[in-house]
Amino acid sequence: MDRGVYVNETKQQDKSKFFTQLCEPVIGSLYAYIRKNSNPSFLCNDIYQTTLMLAYENINSLRDEKKFKSWIFTIGRREIVRFNKRYKKEFFIDDVFPERSENLIPRDADIRSLEEQILLEEEKEKVARWLSRLSAADKQFLKYYYYDERTYAEISDIMHIKQGTLRVMHHRILKRLEKIAKGDEYGK
Repeated sequence: MDRGVYVNETKQQDKSKFFTQLCEPVIGSLYAYIRKNSNPSFLCNDIYQTTLMLAYENINSLRDEKKFKSWIFTIGRREIVRFNKRYKKEFFIDDVFPERSENLIPRDADIRSLEEQILLEEEKEKVARWLSRLSAADKQFLKYYYYDERTYAEISDIMHIKQGTLRVMHHRILKRLEKIAKGDEYGK
């Protein structure tokens, strides 16, 4: 075996040991941080893997071992932002108007034609106007139920409202939004 190849293999092994030694104390908290901040959550493992890969590739740029945790968390935070921009969560009109599925906002808006994108933006503005006519409590409920995907029990604990009352509230909000959509200004 050539001496140069042996030296390179030894350096790689030392780099791996060094990286593993630095990672062991922070692995759990790094994963928890990424899981908490990644949206959608199914990207967590991809972000985590990419973070570790980037950290390993750039371990030589780390100047102080004591700053490893903040260094790798910075890499993780940048990856979270990068992935979240790529997989931005979209809101579906179908959630608000279940019987009118033709108004569904598509997830693949970036591949739509320019005309379809303009129509989509107009539809979003229309929905935003409709939602702006709701009370703060109604908007908060819709956010918890549709965007955060919480159950009635979880929302009940947060808003301090009984589950049965929340179900009635949900039904009334949907009816009010339908009336607003049909032209009744205040949804009465």
